[in-house]
Amino acid sequence: MNTYLDGFKACPLCSGDLEHKQIEQDKSRPVCKHCGWIHWSNPVPTASSVIPYNGGVVLVKRAKPPQLDDWACPGGHVEHQESPIDTVVRETKEETNLDVRVVAEIGNPFTTESNHLVMFYLVEVIGGETRAGDDAKELEIFTLDALPENIAWIHHRQAIEDYYAGRNIRPINPQPLPPQNGPNKLNDEHCRLSPKDNNYSPTPNVFVWACIVYVALVLGMCLLTRFIH
Repeated sequence: MNTYLDGFKACPLCSGDLEHKQIEQDKSRPVCKHCGWIHWSNPVPTASSVIPYNGGVVLVKRAKPPQLDDWACPGGHVEHQESPIDTVVRETKEETNLDVRVVAEIGNPFTTESNHLVMFYLVEVIGGETRAGDDAKELEIFTLDALPENIAWIHHRQAIEDYYAGRNIRPINPQPLPPQNGPNKLNDEHCRLSPKDNNYSPTPNVFVWACIVYVALVLGMCLLTRFIH
């Protein structure tokens, strides 16, 4: 039985009593006895940033539970009508005062035991100066060999190590392929029409000319025969 986030004492819609019911073959959900509202326990999406900066990565010391006083990548919950990329830009600004641009995904989204859908993004700093925000006690830049022991969650450490190793990184907007400079370009040149080609008019078919000559000969023979007689 899935009990995570089942801590509702009453239905949030009508305040009716809740009971567990078998909704799917292997899943039981809290259901309101009065209005039938179902608590599906959907994952809560979060997005965090790995920020390369001045030879290391930026981490913030958490000022609020959970994991109070531990170090973490800046990030937070995805808000209503907000994309994960927008979340990363907003949360990074709030926690570090840095303006960033998202350049790649790190790893694959996954769901934790606490029912959070976790996403990591590699960002590029495009402005601002480092300053710890309201949700951060401190801000510091760490190199790979000097990462703190008390990183809040193992997946934050994994994302940082993936960045340093250059693995599991997928660009958000891959650059388009450059123009062809090899044989294909030469072929393209050969396929272009010259000014002479643009004024080209095809000559009549040889068969058409043969028909014209034949008809002319027949008419000539007919006229010649008539004059002789």
